[in-house]
Amino acid sequence: MLTIETWLNGIGRKQATHDCPLWPPNLYGLAGTLLRRSGSYLRVFERGNPGDYLDGFEDVAADWRQRIEETTELVDMSSLRSALPKDVVDGWRKLIEARRERQSEVSFPTAAEHHDYTIVVAA
Repeated sequence: MLTIETWLNGIGRKQATHDCPLWPPNLYGLAGTLLRRSGSYLRVFERGNPGDYLDGFEDVAADWRQRIEETTELVDMSSLRSALPKDVVDGWRKLIEARRERQSEVSFPTAAEHHDYTIVVAA
């Protein structure tokens, strides 16, 4: 059974599974691949108004980029870790909490619980 965890462990990440990717393109690649492999990207259209599902996402992304750009020293792992927005870290945590779900059963949470998880899954 291919779960989120077995997939993450099998793709050769250098970070521990529970560690959120520090570089935005890495998170984007992981999230996009998970959405594609699970087919859950199609399920967003089952929602009444998929447009408001990503409310706040652009702000979090812009904040992350600004935090990285404001790093005054050479960008390293420590500065990337400190640049991670809380919403991204919380979203990754929720994804890891669901790590034992079958990859094919990844779904979008209800409106009441979607915000943090969406920040990661839609990254």
